[in-house]
Amino acid sequence: MKEIAWINTGRAICMICVFILHTESRFGIDTFAYSYFFMPFFLTFFFFISGYLMLYNETIDYSKKLKSIVGKMLWPYFVFTTIIWIPKMLKHDQEISVEEYLVDVFGGTASWFIAALIVAELLILAIVKIFHKTFSFYYIFIAGGIFVLAQYLIQWNPNPFPWYYQLGLANLIFLFLGATYKRLEKWLEPRLSVCSFLLLSVVYFSILLLDLNMNGVEYISETIQWRMILLDFFENILGILWILNLCLLLPSIPILSYIGKNSIVFYFLSGAVPSVVGLVFNKIYPCHSYGMMLFVTLVSLLVVFPITYLLKNYFPLVINLFYKK
Repeated sequence: MKEIAWINTGRAICMICVFILHTESRFGIDTFAYSYFFMPFFLTFFFFISGYLMLYNETIDYSKKLKSIVGKMLWPYFVFTTIIWIPKMLKHDQEISVEEYLVDVFGGTASWFIAALIVAELLILAIVKIFHKTFSFYYIFIAGGIFVLAQYLIQWNPNPFPWYYQLGLANLIFLFLGATYKRLEKWLEPRLSVCSFLLLSVVYFSILLLDLNMNGVEYISETIQWRMILLDFFENILGILWILNLCLLLPSIPILSYIGKNSIVFYFLSGAVPSVVGLVFNKIYPCHSYGMMLFVTLVSLLVVFPITYLLKNYFPLVINLFYKK
């Protein structure tokens, strides 16, 4: 499949958002966390893209898809989470033992996003295989039912073991929405214009500000509050449309394309690198302004570029188990 510009751009923008979020939490800031404004889309858009690509063609090569999941997602997950596991446990003052390692890494709780994405991708393949049809609008209703089930599972058993399966179930609907966009792309893409982007911007940020004013940044409840769940889901949809519209308007930018094509490496380093860079800057200049936080984010991103280059050119098996020259 040829590269699709808006996908690489979207992955890159969302990955930069991941770095901002992680730097906010690790470096520390004295002001409002502006990551609030991209929380609805910066990871759900990856699920959307995944669904778009997985059901891109009318027929599915299941062995090829499974090989891709294992080689390009599951294998890098094991490699990177193993490398950073001991430093992570030391940082959080948690027990270091073989049992803890096996549960955390092989139990799929070392990285919720990758674990949930793997679960969702396997599930979408299973659904398509069961119904013998690559795509159907009825799949949206199936995914909607699974989304409801996932909310009860999260409430009933919040333990992420194994493999953050509840979040994988909950995010399955975004994969099917990505597949739906692929089917409607020729009709929708011309309508995602500058005017629609401005309108989406006004609606999206207005709703987020209203939500922030009414409910605050974090909403905690011991029971399922469907009003809040549906509001969050609506914000997810608006956020996905907003970032999709933006990516379609932007030209192909080499630096963003590079980040997008190597987003798996950037993601796995998005926690460790900002932590180290933030620690250094705290020693040199302990100012926790948002401007300094953004500077730390920029430096962290720049640090990952040479690491990515080295891995791709000298250790390609680290990021793709089935790499061939």
